[in-house]
Amino acid sequence: MKNESKQLFLISTLKVFLILFFSSLIMRIMGLDKFGINDSNKIVLDICNFINKNIIINNDAVIELEKNIKLAEIRERRENECFRIVNRGELWYENLTDEQLEELKDWYNKWLIVTDTEIIPNKPNFI
Repeated sequence: MKNESKQLFLISTLKVFLILFFSSLIMRIMGLDKFGINDSNKIVLDICNFINKNIIINNDAVIELEKNIKLAEIRERRENECFRIVNRGELWYENLTDEQLEELKDWYNKWLIVTDTEIIPNKPNFI
């Protein structure tokens, strides 16, 4: 009986080690670290429960991780597609018509709430 318990313990330990090792590798391959998601051990332990030598996947944690990844991608798009435009100098703004300025403000405000709405605003035609 003791031998069997030791074997089960070693198998469980090996499973945990492999999951933690490969989760870190997978995170690097998927590029999750660039989104600030870099604690692979915590993520794996949140997603997986080890019950009776079986790995049980926590679907809620998987959904939460997917949502965080999606929001991080949206934030990156906002940085690249919006902030680089609205942070232009005074000379650029002085050349906009009142209509363009209003359209730009509306577009910018939609980008500010994009993580709540998850709707990417259409870029104004004049940009």
